Amino acid sequence: ALAFHASMPPLPSPPTAIAFLPGTSLLVVATVDKRLLFFDADAGRTVHTPAAGGGLPILALRGKPEPILRIAFDPASPGAALLCAQTWALRIDLGSLLISRPGAAAHVKPAVSLPEAAA
Repeated sequence: ALAFHASMPPLPSPPTAIAFLPGTSLLVVATVDKRLLFFDADAGRTVHTPAAGGGLPILALRGKPEPILRIAFDPASPGAALLCAQTWALRIDLGSLLISRPGAAAHVKPAVSLPEAAA
């Protein structure tokens, strides 16, 4: 049966994609302003990241007009997420984001960059 489990605090920007980190209660939330937030569903609280509160900005997505639409995980490497939009995809190591130094932002390189749609 379905039952209410937890509620997230208000987000700084509307969510566009969510996914649980495989094998954990950690919910990864992507927002319209291209930030990642982490919420522990079992503990019912936000996981503190280098940019706690406002989420972690993904610098590699600056200038990309599309928001993150999907978050996928490779079962062979569950700590790495693939963030996808309509015309691009980006692989990011979530483990390093959760333990990196305060004030850091996500510096990652595109895993796949699809051509821009023709006008």
